[in-house]
Amino acid sequence: MVEHSTGTTNTGRSRRIGELLVGLFGSSRRTLLLLGIIFLIGLVLRLAGIEWALPDALHPFSTFHPDETVNMAVAKSVNLGRGQIDIKYYNYGALYFYLVSFAIAAGKAYGLVPAIASGGGLAASAAHNSALFLCGRLVTAVMGILTVPIIFATGRIAYGDRAGLAAALVAAVTPLWVVHSQFLTVDVPATFFVSLALLGSVVMVKHNGVGVLLFAAVSTGLAAATKYNLGLVCIAPIYVIATKRNGVTWVRLIAVYVLVSLLSFVVGCPGAILHTHEFWFGVPGNPQSGLRYELFVHSRQGHGLLFVNTGPGWWYHLVVSLPWALGIPMEIASLCAVVFTLVRRNRYDQLLLLYLILTYLITSLSAVRFARYMIPLFPPMALLCGAVFSEVWRRNRTVASIIASATLGFTGLYTLSLVGLMRAVPPQEQALHYINEHVMQGKTIAFPETPWFYSPPLVPAFGAVDPEVRNRLSVQESSTYILRIPMNPWSQSVLTPPPALVVLSDFETMHPLRLKQKRVERFVEDVARFPHITFGPSRVWGAPPIGSIIPDDVLYIMPTVTLYETGN
Repeated sequence: MVEHSTGTTNTGRSRRIGELLVGLFGSSRRTLLLLGIIFLIGLVLRLAGIEWALPDALHPFSTFHPDETVNMAVAKSVNLGRGQIDIKYYNYGALYFYLVSFAIAAGKAYGLVPAIASGGGLAASAAHNSALFLCGRLVTAVMGILTVPIIFATGRIAYGDRAGLAAALVAAVTPLWVVHSQFLTVDVPATFFVSLALLGSVVMVKHNGVGVLLFAAVSTGLAAATKYNLGLVCIAPIYVIATKRNGVTWVRLIAVYVLVSLLSFVVGCPGAILHTHEFWFGVPGNPQSGLRYELFVHSRQGHGLLFVNTGPGWWYHLVVSLPWALGIPMEIASLCAVVFTLVRRNRYDQLLLLYLILTYLITSLSAVRFARYMIPLFPPMALLCGAVFSEVWRRNRTVASIIASATLGFTGLYTLSLVGLMRAVPPQEQALHYINEHVMQGKTIAFPETPWFYSPPLVPAFGAVDPEVRNRLSVQESSTYILRIPMNPWSQSVLTPPPALVVLSDFETMHPLRLKQKRVERFVEDVARFPHITFGPSRVWGAPPIGSIIPDDVLYIMPTVTLYETGN
Protein backbone atom coordinates (compact mmCIF):
# COMPACT_ATOMS: atom_id res chain seq x y z
CA MET A 1 0.00 0.00 0.00
CA VAL A 2 2.79 2.40 0.86
CA GLU A 3 4.67 1.67 -2.38
CA HIS A 4 1.53 2.16 -4.42
CA SER A 5 0.78 5.47 -2.72
CA THR A 6 4.31 6.73 -3.30
CA GLY A 7 4.20 5.75 -6.96
CA THR A 8 0.89 7.51 -7.39
CA THR A 9 2.28 10.60 -5.71
CA ASN A 10 5.38 10.60 -7.92
CA THR A 11 3.27 10.11 -11.02
CA GLY A 12 1.02 12.98 -10.03
CA ARG A 13 4.00 15.22 -9.35
CA SER A 14 5.54 14.34 -12.72
CA ARG A 15 2.23 15.05 -14.42
CA ARG A 16 2.00 18.47 -12.78
CA ILE A 17 5.58 19.33 -13.79
CA GLY A 18 4.81 18.23 -17.34
CA GLU A 19 1.68 20.38 -17.40
CA LEU A 20 3.69 23.33 -16.09
CA LEU A 21 6.33 22.93 -18.79
CA VAL A 22 3.70 22.62 -21.51
CA GLY A 23 2.01 25.75 -20.15
CA LEU A 24 5.27 27.67 -20.32
CA PHE A 25 6.81 26.34 -23.53
CA GLY A 26 3.94 24.68 -25.40
CA SER A 27 3.87 21.25 -27.00
CA SER A 28 4.61 22.14 -30.63
CA ARG A 29 7.73 20.27 -31.76
CA ARG A 30 8.46 22.91 -34.38
CA THR A 31 8.34 25.70 -31.79
CA LEU A 32 10.51 23.79 -29.34
CA LEU A 33 13.02 23.01 -32.11
CA LEU A 34 13.25 26.69 -33.05
CA LEU A 35 13.62 27.64 -29.39
CA GLY A 36 16.41 25.09 -29.06
CA ILE A 37 18.23 26.62 -32.04
CA ILE A 38 17.85 30.11 -30.60
CA PHE A 39 19.09 28.86 -27.23
CA LEU A 40 22.18 27.36 -28.87
CA ILE A 41 22.88 30.62 -30.72
CA GLY A 42 22.72 32.53 -27.46
CA LEU A 43 24.84 29.91 -25.70
CA VAL A 44 27.61 29.95 -28.32
CA LEU A 45 27.73 33.75 -28.33
CA ARG A 46 27.93 33.85 -24.53
CA LEU A 47 30.74 31.32 -24.32
CA ALA A 48 32.77 32.33 -27.37
CA GLY A 49 34.63 35.17 -25.63
CA ILE A 50 34.42 34.01 -22.02
CA GLU A 51 38.22 33.63 -21.78
CA TRP A 52 38.75 37.31 -22.69
CA ALA A 53 41.68 38.83 -20.77
CA LEU A 54 41.76 36.11 -18.11
CA PRO A 55 44.85 36.31 -15.88
CA ASP A 56 48.01 34.95 -17.49
CA ALA A 57 51.75 35.34 -17.02
CA LEU A 58 51.53 38.97 -18.20
CA HIS A 59 48.81 40.03 -15.73
CA PRO A 60 48.50 37.15 -13.25
CA PHE A 61 46.18 38.74 -10.69
CA SER A 62 43.49 40.59 -12.63
CA THR A 63 41.64 40.94 -15.91
CA PHE A 64 41.27 44.11 -17.97
CA HIS A 65 37.84 44.77 -16.42
CA PRO A 66 38.39 46.61 -13.10
CA ASP A 67 35.01 45.66 -11.61
CA GLU A 68 35.88 41.98 -11.96
CA THR A 69 38.88 42.42 -9.70
CA VAL A 70 36.72 43.97 -6.97
CA ASN A 71 33.95 41.41 -7.39
CA MET A 72 36.38 38.50 -7.20
CA ALA A 73 37.81 39.82 -3.95
CA VAL A 74 34.27 40.02 -2.54
CA ALA A 75 33.40 36.49 -3.69
CA LYS A 76 36.61 35.09 -2.20
CA SER A 77 35.74 36.63 1.17
CA VAL A 78 32.71 34.33 1.33
CA ASN A 79 32.88 30.75 2.59
CA LEU A 80 29.39 29.30 2.72
CA GLY A 81 30.60 25.95 4.00
CA ARG A 82 32.10 27.59 7.06
CA GLY A 83 29.25 30.02 7.59
CA GLN A 84 31.16 33.08 6.38
CA ILE A 85 28.36 35.02 4.69
CA ASP A 86 29.37 38.61 5.37
CA ILE A 87 30.58 40.09 2.08
CA LYS A 88 31.47 43.41 3.79
CA TYR A 89 31.36 45.27 0.45
CA TYR A 90 27.62 45.96 0.14
CA ASN A 91 27.61 48.20 -2.92
CA TYR A 92 25.68 45.29 -4.41
CA GLY A 93 23.55 42.62 -2.81
CA ALA A 94 25.23 39.43 -1.67
CA LEU A 95 23.39 36.83 -3.75
CA TYR A 96 25.61 36.88 -6.84
CA PHE A 97 28.75 36.62 -4.73
CA TYR A 98 27.28 33.60 -2.93
CA LEU A 99 26.68 31.94 -6.30
CA VAL A 100 30.23 32.70 -7.45
CA SER A 101 31.63 31.42 -4.17
CA PHE A 102 29.66 28.20 -4.60
CA ALA A 103 30.94 27.83 -8.17
CA ILE A 104 34.52 28.32 -6.99
CA ALA A 105 34.05 25.72 -4.24
CA ALA A 106 32.63 23.27 -6.80
CA GLY A 107 35.53 24.00 -9.15
CA LYS A 108 38.04 23.26 -6.41
CA ALA A 109 36.21 20.09 -5.37
CA TYR A 110 36.35 18.74 -8.93
CA GLY A 111 39.94 19.81 -9.53
CA LEU A 112 39.04 22.52 -12.02
CA VAL A 113 40.74 25.22 -9.95
CA PRO A 114 44.43 24.36 -9.59
CA ALA A 115 46.04 25.02 -6.23
CA ILE A 116 49.04 27.33 -5.99
CA ALA A 117 52.01 25.15 -5.21
CA SER A 118 54.71 26.51 -2.92
CA GLY A 119 57.26 28.31 -5.06
CA GLY A 120 55.03 28.08 -8.13
CA GLY A 121 55.65 31.70 -9.02
CA LEU A 122 53.55 33.96 -11.22
CA ALA A 123 52.63 31.21 -13.69
CA ALA A 124 50.96 29.15 -10.95
CA SER A 125 49.20 32.23 -9.58
CA ALA A 126 47.96 33.09 -13.06
CA ALA A 127 46.54 29.60 -13.65
CA HIS A 128 44.81 29.62 -10.26
CA ASN A 129 43.35 33.11 -10.67
CA SER A 130 42.29 32.43 -14.25
CA ALA A 131 40.24 29.45 -13.08
CA LEU A 132 38.66 31.53 -10.30
CA PHE A 133 37.57 34.27 -12.70
CA LEU A 134 36.30 31.68 -15.16
CA CYS A 135 34.10 30.12 -12.45
CA GLY A 136 32.51 33.48 -11.78
CA ARG A 137 32.05 34.25 -15.46
CA LEU A 138 30.37 30.90 -16.03
CA VAL A 139 27.81 31.75 -13.34
CA THR A 140 27.02 34.94 -15.27
CA ALA A 141 26.92 33.13 -18.61
CA VAL A 142 24.55 30.43 -17.33
CA MET A 143 22.16 32.99 -15.90
CA GLY A 144 22.40 35.01 -19.09
CA ILE A 145 21.52 32.15 -21.40
CA LEU A 146 18.76 30.83 -19.11
CA THR A 147 17.07 34.21 -19.48
CA VAL A 148 16.40 33.39 -23.15
CA PRO A 149 13.83 30.57 -22.55
CA ILE A 150 12.30 32.61 -19.74
CA ILE A 151 11.68 35.45 -22.18
CA PHE A 152 10.26 32.98 -24.69
CA ALA A 153 7.82 31.63 -22.09
CA THR A 154 6.79 35.14 -21.10
CA GLY A 155 6.25 36.22 -24.70
CA ARG A 156 4.39 33.03 -25.56
CA ILE A 157 1.93 33.41 -22.68
CA ALA A 158 1.34 37.09 -23.38
CA TYR A 159 1.43 37.25 -27.17
CA GLY A 160 1.74 33.76 -28.65
CA ASP A 161 4.46 31.40 -29.89
CA ARG A 162 5.67 33.61 -32.74
CA ALA A 163 6.12 36.60 -30.48
CA GLY A 164 7.89 34.46 -27.89
CA LEU A 165 10.36 33.11 -30.44
CA ALA A 166 11.07 36.57 -31.82
CA ALA A 167 11.62 37.95 -28.31
CA ALA A 168 13.92 35.04 -27.46
CA LEU A 169 15.97 35.63 -30.61
CA VAL A 170 16.36 39.32 -29.75
CA ALA A 171 17.50 38.33 -26.26
CA ALA A 172 19.96 35.78 -27.65
CA VAL A 173 21.83 38.25 -29.89
CA THR A 174 21.53 41.65 -28.13
CA PRO A 175 25.14 42.99 -28.23
CA LEU A 176 25.75 44.37 -24.73
CA TRP A 177 23.73 41.55 -23.17
CA VAL A 178 25.97 39.01 -24.88
CA VAL A 179 29.19 40.79 -23.93
CA HIS A 180 28.26 41.31 -20.28
CA SER A 181 27.12 37.71 -19.97
CA GLN A 182 30.86 36.94 -20.07
CA PHE A 183 31.95 39.19 -17.21
CA LEU A 184 32.11 38.55 -13.48
CA THR A 185 29.58 41.32 -12.79
CA VAL A 186 26.08 41.57 -11.34
CA ASP A 187 24.01 43.14 -14.14
CA VAL A 188 23.17 40.03 -16.18
CA PRO A 189 22.43 37.81 -13.14
CA ALA A 190 20.16 40.49 -11.70
CA THR A 191 18.37 40.69 -15.06
CA PHE A 192 17.77 36.94 -14.85
CA PHE A 193 15.68 37.47 -11.72
CA VAL A 194 13.95 40.48 -13.29
CA SER A 195 12.90 38.23 -16.17
CA LEU A 196 11.47 35.69 -13.72
CA ALA A 197 9.49 38.43 -11.97
CA LEU A 198 8.09 39.63 -15.32
CA LEU A 199 7.16 36.04 -16.19
CA GLY A 200 5.32 35.76 -12.89
CA SER A 201 3.55 39.06 -13.57
CA VAL A 202 2.36 37.91 -17.00
CA VAL A 203 1.06 34.62 -15.61
CA MET A 204 -0.75 36.52 -12.84
CA VAL A 205 -2.84 38.34 -15.45
CA LYS A 206 -4.61 35.06 -16.21
CA HIS A 207 -4.27 33.15 -12.95
CA ASN A 208 -5.12 34.08 -9.38
CA GLY A 209 -3.22 31.29 -7.65
CA VAL A 210 -1.10 32.06 -4.60
CA GLY A 211 1.75 30.05 -6.06
CA VAL A 212 2.39 32.41 -8.96
CA LEU A 213 2.21 35.43 -6.61
CA LEU A 214 4.84 33.84 -4.38
CA PHE A 215 6.96 33.06 -7.45
CA ALA A 216 6.88 36.71 -8.54
CA ALA A 217 7.60 37.89 -5.00
CA VAL A 218 10.60 35.61 -4.53
CA SER A 219 11.98 36.63 -7.94
CA THR A 220 11.61 40.30 -7.03
CA GLY A 221 13.40 39.84 -3.72
CA LEU A 222 16.26 37.95 -5.34
CA ALA A 223 16.62 40.60 -8.06
CA ALA A 224 17.05 43.24 -5.36
CA ALA A 225 19.40 40.94 -3.42
CA THR A 226 21.62 40.90 -6.52
CA LYS A 227 21.36 44.59 -7.44
CA TYR A 228 19.32 46.79 -5.12
CA ASN A 229 17.63 49.13 -7.57
CA LEU A 230 16.18 46.24 -9.57
CA GLY A 231 13.66 45.78 -6.83
CA LEU A 232 11.85 48.27 -9.08
CA VAL A 233 10.48 45.26 -10.96
CA CYS A 234 7.96 45.04 -8.10
CA ILE A 235 5.89 47.58 -10.00
CA ALA A 236 4.81 44.95 -12.54
CA PRO A 237 3.30 42.37 -10.12
CA ILE A 238 1.81 45.12 -7.95
CA TYR A 239 0.18 46.64 -11.03
CA VAL A 240 -1.36 43.29 -11.97
CA ILE A 241 -2.67 42.68 -8.44
CA ALA A 242 -4.05 46.19 -8.04
CA THR A 243 -5.83 46.30 -11.40
CA LYS A 244 -7.79 43.14 -10.67
CA ARG A 245 -9.60 45.05 -7.90
CA ASN A 246 -11.22 42.12 -6.16
CA GLY A 247 -12.65 44.04 -3.20
CA VAL A 248 -10.13 44.52 -0.39
CA THR A 249 -8.38 41.28 -1.36
CA TRP A 250 -5.91 43.07 -3.64
CA VAL A 251 -4.61 45.11 -0.69
CA ARG A 252 -3.95 41.93 1.26
CA LEU A 253 -2.33 40.28 -1.75
CA ILE A 254 -0.01 43.24 -2.21
CA ALA A 255 0.88 43.07 1.47
CA VAL A 256 1.71 39.36 1.11
CA TYR A 257 3.69 40.05 -2.04
CA VAL A 258 5.75 42.81 -0.38
CA LEU A 259 6.37 40.71 2.74
CA VAL A 260 7.56 37.68 0.75
CA SER A 261 9.73 39.93 -1.45
CA LEU A 262 11.39 41.40 1.63
CA LEU A 263 11.95 37.98 3.16
CA SER A 264 13.47 36.75 -0.11
CA PHE A 265 15.73 39.79 -0.21
CA VAL A 266 16.98 39.04 3.30
CA VAL A 267 17.60 35.39 2.40
CA GLY A 268 19.64 36.50 -0.62
CA CYS A 269 21.39 39.31 1.27
CA PRO A 270 21.32 38.47 5.00
CA GLY A 271 23.84 41.20 5.75
CA ALA A 272 20.91 43.63 5.61
CA ILE A 273 19.91 42.48 9.11
CA LEU A 274 23.01 40.63 10.36
CA HIS A 275 25.56 43.33 9.53
CA THR A 276 23.40 46.42 9.38
CA HIS A 277 26.14 49.04 9.78
CA GLU A 278 28.36 47.61 7.02
CA PHE A 279 25.28 47.11 4.86
CA TRP A 280 24.23 50.75 5.09
CA PHE A 281 27.50 52.61 5.65
CA GLY A 282 30.13 50.30 4.20
CA VAL A 283 33.48 49.04 5.40
CA PRO A 284 35.23 51.30 7.94
CA GLY A 285 37.95 53.23 6.16
CA ASN A 286 36.27 52.83 2.77
CA PRO A 287 33.75 55.65 2.29
CA GLN A 288 32.94 54.38 -1.20
CA SER A 289 31.14 51.27 0.03
CA GLY A 290 27.73 50.33 1.37
CA LEU A 291 24.18 50.75 0.13
CA ARG A 292 23.97 54.39 1.22
CA TYR A 293 27.00 55.35 -0.86
CA GLU A 294 25.97 53.32 -3.91
CA LEU A 295 22.37 54.50 -4.14
CA PHE A 296 22.44 58.00 -2.65
CA VAL A 297 25.99 59.36 -2.86
CA HIS A 298 27.58 57.82 -5.94
CA SER A 299 24.46 58.44 -8.02
CA ARG A 300 24.56 62.11 -7.05
CA GLN A 301 28.30 62.76 -7.30
CA GLY A 302 28.88 61.00 -10.60
CA HIS A 303 31.94 59.00 -11.63
CA GLY A 304 34.93 61.25 -12.21
CA LEU A 305 34.88 62.88 -15.65
CA LEU A 306 32.95 60.08 -17.36
CA PHE A 307 29.53 61.73 -17.44
CA VAL A 308 30.35 65.40 -16.90
CA ASN A 309 28.54 67.71 -19.34
CA THR A 310 26.68 64.90 -21.07
CA GLY A 311 23.22 66.43 -20.76
CA PRO A 312 20.13 64.93 -19.12
CA GLY A 313 20.40 61.28 -18.21
CA TRP A 314 17.43 60.21 -20.34
CA TRP A 315 19.00 61.85 -23.38
CA TYR A 316 22.47 60.41 -22.71
CA HIS A 317 21.14 56.87 -22.52
CA LEU A 318 19.08 57.45 -25.66
CA VAL A 319 21.92 58.77 -27.82
CA VAL A 320 24.97 57.07 -26.27
CA SER A 321 24.15 54.05 -24.10
CA LEU A 322 21.45 52.40 -26.19
CA PRO A 323 23.05 52.82 -29.63
CA TRP A 324 26.20 51.12 -28.35
CA ALA A 325 24.30 48.58 -26.25
CA LEU A 326 21.81 47.53 -28.95
CA GLY A 327 23.13 48.87 -32.22
CA ILE A 328 21.16 51.57 -34.00
CA PRO A 329 18.77 49.26 -35.92
CA MET A 330 17.74 47.39 -32.77
CA GLU A 331 17.35 50.64 -30.84
CA ILE A 332 15.05 52.01 -33.56
CA ALA A 333 13.05 48.76 -33.55
CA SER A 334 12.75 48.88 -29.75
CA LEU A 335 11.60 52.50 -29.75
CA CYS A 336 9.03 51.75 -32.46
CA ALA A 337 7.79 48.80 -30.41
CA VAL A 338 7.40 51.04 -27.36
CA VAL A 339 5.42 53.63 -29.36
CA PHE A 340 3.23 50.95 -30.94
CA THR A 341 2.38 49.33 -27.61
CA LEU A 342 1.77 52.69 -25.99
CA VAL A 343 -1.03 53.15 -28.52
CA ARG A 344 -2.35 49.57 -28.30
CA ARG A 345 -1.99 49.10 -24.53
CA ASN A 346 -3.40 45.73 -23.61
CA ARG A 347 -2.80 44.37 -20.11
CA TYR A 348 0.51 42.76 -20.99
CA ASP A 349 1.73 45.88 -22.79
CA GLN A 350 0.83 47.98 -19.78
CA LEU A 351 2.74 46.00 -17.19
CA LEU A 352 5.85 45.75 -19.40
CA LEU A 353 5.73 49.42 -20.32
CA LEU A 354 5.20 50.44 -16.71
CA TYR A 355 8.35 48.64 -15.58
CA LEU A 356 10.33 49.71 -18.66
CA ILE A 357 9.51 53.41 -18.54
CA LEU A 358 9.68 53.75 -14.76
CA THR A 359 13.05 52.00 -14.57
CA TYR A 360 14.42 54.01 -17.49
CA LEU A 361 13.39 57.32 -15.94
CA ILE A 362 14.66 56.49 -12.45
CA THR A 363 17.93 55.18 -13.87
CA SER A 364 18.25 58.40 -15.87
CA LEU A 365 18.12 60.48 -12.69
CA SER A 366 21.52 59.14 -11.63
CA ALA A 367 24.67 61.09 -12.45
CA VAL A 368 26.34 57.71 -13.07
CA ARG A 369 25.31 56.50 -16.53
CA PHE A 370 27.03 53.28 -17.47
CA ALA A 371 25.54 51.57 -20.50
CA ARG A 372 25.20 48.32 -18.53
CA TYR A 373 22.48 50.01 -16.49
CA MET A 374 20.28 49.48 -19.54
CA ILE A 375 20.60 45.67 -19.44
CA PRO A 376 17.63 45.18 -17.02
CA LEU A 377 15.49 46.98 -19.60
CA PHE A 378 16.32 44.49 -22.33
CA PRO A 379 13.76 41.78 -21.32
CA PRO A 380 10.71 44.06 -21.73
CA MET A 381 12.26 45.57 -24.86
CA ALA A 382 12.71 42.11 -26.36
CA LEU A 383 9.16 41.13 -25.42
CA LEU A 384 7.65 44.26 -26.95
CA CYS A 385 9.70 43.77 -30.12
CA GLY A 386 8.40 40.20 -30.30
CA ALA A 387 4.83 41.36 -29.81
CA VAL A 388 5.06 43.97 -32.57
CA PHE A 389 6.76 41.54 -34.93
CA SER A 390 3.93 39.05 -34.40
CA GLU A 391 1.36 41.76 -35.11
CA VAL A 392 3.11 42.94 -38.28
CA TRP A 393 3.52 39.32 -39.40
CA ARG A 394 -0.21 38.78 -39.04
CA ARG A 395 -0.89 41.74 -41.31
CA ASN A 396 1.93 41.40 -43.86
CA ARG A 397 4.45 38.58 -43.70
CA THR A 398 6.71 40.06 -46.36
CA VAL A 399 7.14 43.38 -44.56
CA ALA A 400 7.66 41.63 -41.22
CA SER A 401 10.31 39.33 -42.72
CA ILE A 402 12.24 42.18 -44.36
CA ILE A 403 12.25 44.37 -41.25
CA ALA A 404 13.17 41.53 -38.89
CA SER A 405 15.90 40.19 -41.18
CA ALA A 406 17.51 43.60 -41.63
CA THR A 407 17.32 44.48 -37.94
CA LEU A 408 18.60 41.16 -36.64
CA GLY A 409 21.17 40.93 -39.43
CA PHE A 410 22.85 44.22 -38.49
CA THR A 411 22.49 43.44 -34.79
CA GLY A 412 24.02 39.99 -35.22
CA LEU A 413 26.89 41.48 -37.23
CA TYR A 414 27.61 43.95 -34.44
CA THR A 415 27.43 41.22 -31.79
CA LEU A 416 29.74 38.92 -33.73
CA SER A 417 32.16 41.80 -34.15
CA LEU A 418 32.27 42.40 -30.39
CA VAL A 419 32.66 38.69 -29.65
CA GLY A 420 35.48 38.61 -32.20
CA LEU A 421 37.26 41.36 -30.28
CA MET A 422 36.92 39.32 -27.10
CA ARG A 423 38.58 36.35 -28.80
CA ALA A 424 41.48 38.43 -30.14
CA VAL A 425 44.62 39.44 -28.26
CA PRO A 426 43.71 42.57 -26.23
CA PRO A 427 45.41 45.81 -27.37
CA GLN A 428 47.15 46.10 -23.98
CA GLU A 429 48.93 42.79 -24.58
CA GLN A 430 49.67 43.66 -28.22
CA ALA A 431 51.33 46.85 -27.03
CA LEU A 432 53.30 44.96 -24.38
CA HIS A 433 54.62 42.48 -26.95
CA TYR A 434 55.73 45.38 -29.14
CA ILE A 435 57.49 47.07 -26.23
CA ASN A 436 59.34 43.89 -25.28
CA GLU A 437 60.48 43.39 -28.87
CA HIS A 438 61.46 46.97 -29.74
CA VAL A 439 62.41 48.79 -26.53
CA MET A 440 65.74 47.95 -24.92
CA GLN A 441 65.92 47.02 -21.27
CA GLY A 442 66.68 49.91 -18.95
CA LYS A 443 64.92 52.44 -21.17
CA THR A 444 62.41 54.90 -19.71
CA ILE A 445 58.69 54.53 -20.41
CA ALA A 446 56.44 57.45 -19.42
CA PHE A 447 52.75 57.57 -18.57
CA PRO A 448 50.48 60.62 -18.25
CA GLU A 449 48.93 59.26 -15.04
CA THR A 450 49.03 56.16 -12.88
CA PRO A 451 48.76 53.10 -15.19
CA TRP A 452 45.79 50.81 -14.73
CA PHE A 453 43.92 48.00 -16.54
CA TYR A 454 43.97 50.00 -19.79
CA SER A 455 47.78 50.15 -19.88
CA PRO A 456 50.20 47.52 -21.24
CA PRO A 457 50.79 45.25 -18.20
CA LEU A 458 54.49 45.96 -17.78
CA VAL A 459 54.20 44.88 -14.14
CA PRO A 460 51.42 42.89 -12.39
CA ALA A 461 50.71 45.84 -10.08
CA PHE A 462 49.01 47.69 -12.94
CA GLY A 463 45.91 45.59 -12.23
CA ALA A 464 45.51 46.75 -8.62
CA VAL A 465 42.40 48.78 -7.87
CA ASP A 466 44.01 51.21 -5.42
CA PRO A 467 46.05 53.87 -7.32
CA GLU A 468 48.47 54.29 -4.39
CA VAL A 469 49.22 50.57 -4.50
CA ARG A 470 49.75 50.75 -8.25
CA ASN A 471 52.14 53.68 -7.90
CA ARG A 472 54.20 52.12 -5.14
CA LEU A 473 54.40 48.59 -6.46
CA SER A 474 54.93 49.61 -10.07
CA VAL A 475 58.21 51.28 -9.18
CA GLN A 476 59.25 48.42 -6.90
CA GLU A 477 58.40 45.60 -9.30
CA SER A 478 59.74 47.06 -12.53
CA SER A 479 63.17 45.62 -13.28
CA THR A 480 63.14 45.65 -17.09
CA TYR A 481 62.27 49.30 -17.71
CA ILE A 482 62.33 52.57 -15.81
CA LEU A 483 58.70 53.62 -15.36
CA ARG A 484 58.10 57.34 -15.14
CA ILE A 485 54.75 58.03 -13.47
CA PRO A 486 53.84 61.64 -12.57
CA MET A 487 52.80 62.68 -9.07
CA ASN A 488 50.22 64.96 -10.71
CA PRO A 489 48.32 63.54 -13.72
CA TRP A 490 49.28 64.95 -17.12
CA SER A 491 52.35 66.71 -15.77
CA GLN A 492 54.79 67.42 -18.59
CA SER A 493 57.63 66.67 -16.22
CA VAL A 494 57.49 63.03 -17.40
CA LEU A 495 58.58 64.25 -20.86
CA THR A 496 61.83 65.78 -19.56
CA PRO A 497 64.32 64.38 -20.27
CA PRO A 498 62.59 62.66 -23.19
CA PRO A 499 61.69 59.05 -22.39
CA ALA A 500 62.09 56.29 -24.92
CA LEU A 501 58.36 55.76 -25.06
CA VAL A 502 55.14 57.50 -24.00
CA VAL A 503 52.06 55.34 -23.50
CA LEU A 504 48.53 56.70 -23.92
CA SER A 505 45.14 54.96 -23.84
CA ASP A 506 41.82 56.35 -25.00
CA PHE A 507 40.49 55.48 -21.54
CA GLU A 508 42.78 58.28 -20.35
CA THR A 509 42.25 60.79 -23.13
CA MET A 510 38.62 60.42 -24.25
CA HIS A 511 36.84 62.45 -21.58
CA PRO A 512 39.54 65.06 -20.80
CA LEU A 513 39.79 65.88 -24.51
CA ARG A 514 36.00 65.93 -24.83
CA LEU A 515 35.92 68.45 -21.98
CA LYS A 516 38.79 70.40 -23.59
CA GLN A 517 41.04 70.28 -20.55
CA LYS A 518 44.01 72.44 -21.46
CA ARG A 519 46.56 70.42 -19.52
CA VAL A 520 45.61 67.24 -21.33
CA GLU A 521 45.42 68.96 -24.71
CA ARG A 522 48.94 70.36 -24.28
CA PHE A 523 50.32 66.96 -23.25
CA VAL A 524 48.72 65.22 -26.24
CA GLU A 525 49.97 67.96 -28.60
CA ASP A 526 53.50 67.61 -27.26
CA VAL A 527 53.70 63.84 -27.80
CA ALA A 528 51.83 63.94 -31.12
CA ARG A 529 55.00 65.16 -32.88
CA PHE A 530 56.68 61.80 -32.25
CA PRO A 531 56.21 58.75 -34.47
CA HIS A 532 53.60 56.45 -33.01
CA ILE A 533 52.00 53.05 -33.38
CA THR A 534 48.42 52.30 -32.37
CA PHE A 535 46.90 49.06 -31.14
CA GLY A 536 43.14 48.67 -31.17
CA PRO A 537 40.18 47.81 -33.39
CA SER A 538 40.28 49.53 -36.75
CA ARG A 539 36.56 48.99 -37.23
CA VAL A 540 33.64 47.37 -35.46
CA TRP A 541 31.06 46.17 -37.96
CA GLY A 542 27.54 47.35 -37.25
CA ALA A 543 28.63 49.68 -34.45
CA PRO A 544 27.41 53.28 -34.17
CA PRO A 545 29.68 55.93 -35.68
CA ILE A 546 32.56 56.54 -33.29
CA GLY A 547 32.07 60.03 -31.87
CA SER A 548 33.38 61.68 -28.74
CA ILE A 549 32.04 59.02 -26.34
CA ILE A 550 32.23 55.25 -26.31
CA PRO A 551 30.71 53.80 -23.12
CA ASP A 552 33.32 52.26 -20.85
CA ASP A 553 31.15 49.14 -20.81
CA VAL A 554 31.99 48.63 -24.49
CA LEU A 555 35.45 50.16 -24.39
CA TYR A 556 36.70 47.46 -22.02
CA ILE A 557 36.96 45.05 -24.94
CA MET A 558 37.97 47.58 -27.61
CA PRO A 559 40.42 50.09 -26.12
CA THR A 560 43.06 51.87 -28.14
CA VAL A 561 46.64 52.00 -26.85
CA THR A 562 49.06 54.37 -28.58
CA LEU A 563 52.84 54.22 -28.17
CA TYR A 564 54.82 57.40 -28.98
CA GLU A 565 58.49 56.69 -29.73
CA THR A 566 60.89 59.57 -29.11
CA GLY A 567 63.96 57.78 -30.48
CA ASN A 568 65.89 58.09 -27.19
